Amino acid sequence: MVGHRGSLATHDENSIAAFRHAIACGADAVELDVVLTTDRELVVSHDPVNCGVRELPPYIPRLDEVLALGEGNDIVFDIEAKECGPLTPAPREFARGIFECVDRAGLANRVALRCFEHSVLRAAHELRPEIPLVALTAHRAADWAGMAERAHARCVSPHFRLVSAREVARTQEAGVVVMPWTVNKPRAWERLMAMGIEWIITDDPAALVQYAGERAEP
Repeated sequence: MVGHRGSLATHDENSIAAFRHAIACGADAVELDVVLTTDRELVVSHDPVNCGVRELPPYIPRLDEVLALGEGNDIVFDIEAKECGPLTPAPREFARGIFECVDRAGLANRVALRCFEHSVLRAAHELRPEIPLVALTAHRAADWAGMAERAHARCVSPHFRLVSAREVARTQEAGVVVMPWTVNKPRAWERLMAMGIEWIITDDPAALVQYAGERAEP
């Protein structure tokens, strides 16, 4: 159970409060978006920022600040490297910068890196092959397992409406995890869980945690 941008349904997206809420409610992981400022600092925002880190609005945290929330718990940080216009770094530079933040926080065993641009994942694999990678896609399945292999990813993350039982089975048979986004209704949760999907990204992690707990009751 993964809190999308922390807990988008209940808090400002990608905010410290949203991540704290997701952790407190029992989410397994939080998904967060990372972009660069004009002075090349990594910050957590879904949209590009056009200023230096000192001029940031107070609601946009630095990546270091968000990763510090991992102290005293076992939350996993699912970090998306976002395209940020002319500020987008080269794939290797982007991956290296994220990993430097992760290492400062001592969380190398509790992160995954995701991206729609799979060149970032390939560069990340060259730098740190032990860190799990997630291949994002918005396209209907052609060969998700093959896509994951080419990206050196252990997981594919499609929009949930693209997911079918047949493709999930075929992908899982290849040893690749399927993690759909962004799933907010119990009917959709049930459909995906019935396919054997264990990682679901949602805007409301508290509701999903409650639903999964009730579903598991005899």
